[in-house]
Order: sequence, then structure tokens, then C-alpha cells
Amino acid sequence: MLADDEFKYADLKNFALMEADKLLSMEGFKLVKSQLSFKKTIQSGRIEVAFDFLNYYPTNYEYSFGVIIWINALQEITLKFYEFAGIKESIKWSTGFFEGDFIDSLRNSEYKFRTGYYNEVRSLAEARNSMNATLDTLKNKAIPLAYLLCELKGFQEYYSSNKHEIVKNFGNNALFISILLAMCLRNETEFFNMANYLRAELDREKAKGNIYEELYFYLDRMSEFVKSKS
Repeated sequence: MLADDEFKYADLKNFALMEADKLLSMEGFKLVKSQLSFKKTIQSGRIEVAFDFLNYYPTNYEYSFGVIIWINALQEITLKFYEFAGIKESIKWSTGFFEGDFIDSLRNSEYKFRTGYYNEVRSLAEARNSMNATLDTLKNKAIPLAYLLCELKGFQEYYSSNKHEIVKNFGNNALFISILLAMCLRNETEFFNMANYLRAELDREKAKGNIYEELYFYLDRMSEFVKSKS
């Protein structure tokens, strides 16, 4: 067994992945160690739980996880929208969140971006305690939310009821596009209700000096895209 003073950066990565694998393998996730992530394909899409590690030797090491979700129906309509709008960049995830989204002091802040939360670790004992909390968050909060959001209906209902999450993440273009297209797949009225709400929020941000010109572009082109389908 390692003594605390023998605990190295590689030990933290190996330990965290090993402990996470005990939980996630029971949920059907497969570890891709080279990518420090766990992946699961389901009928509606794919879920990835990815770990991030930081090396602040000799003071401490840190880690955190993020969850990325792909929804097949949204990937398909996003491709059609990109072709319509002449967007050449690759299609990204439908939505995602970090461990920090489940930390009240971070989740309820006024930050515009989802905040990663890094767990400080200086010894094997600290790694055990920290991972116990992380695994509890994964099991009881993150994974259930991922299963909900990976279903198109769950995605639509969640963001319809949590519009503030969209505003807090105006820097996340992939999420912005996915939300609007998810409303489009529900019905045209839902799309324009969401589009009008987001435009008003963008205008408020612009008045504060926070300008998201690319999001205005997506709104305009997506409105044309939806009208072309009517």
C-alpha cells in the first residue's frame, strides 16, 4: 500500500479511474483509459463521463469530471441546419455539465459558464475521501440527469423548465443550437417561444456589454430554417 509521501500524480489518475470504473461499469459504461473517460451508447444517443486531472506538484493534484451527451435526433437535425446555414464546423455534443454544476456555491453563482470543480488531493487518504464524494455525485445526481437528458423528450422538458441554464451558458454554442432545434422537433410554436425568450435575454446581455454576435446569427438562420420546413 502506498504511503502518503509516495502518492504521485499517476497514482491519483489510476486510483480515480479504478474507483469510477467500479460504479460506471455496473451502469454499462466502458472505460477508455487513453482518453480518461467512460462511454456508453444507448438507443437514443451516447453518454461520456470524462475526467480531468491537474498537476500542481509539489502542493497538490486536482481532478474533476464532466458529462457530455449526444442525442441522435439532435445530431441529425443539426447536420441539416448546418447544411442550410452553410456552417462548415463539425457538429459537437448536444449538452454537457461538470461536477461543479452540483456544488451549490458554484451552481447558483452568476457565472456565465458552467464551472468545473476541481477536487484538491495531497495524499491517498484525501483521494479516497474525495472520490467517495465524487462517486456519490455521479451515482445520485450526474448519471440520473444524463439518462434524462439523453432522451429527446427529457431534454426538451428539462430546458423548457430551466431556461436560466441556457442564459448562464451563452458561451456554449453547441448547447444553444441543440436547445432551439429540440424545440423545433417538438413544434414550431415551441421553437419561436424559445427563440423569442433567448433573443430578449441576448439583448439584455448586450445592454450590459456582453455581446454574443454568433448567437444572434444562429437565431436568425434557425428561424429561416424552421420557416422553410413549414
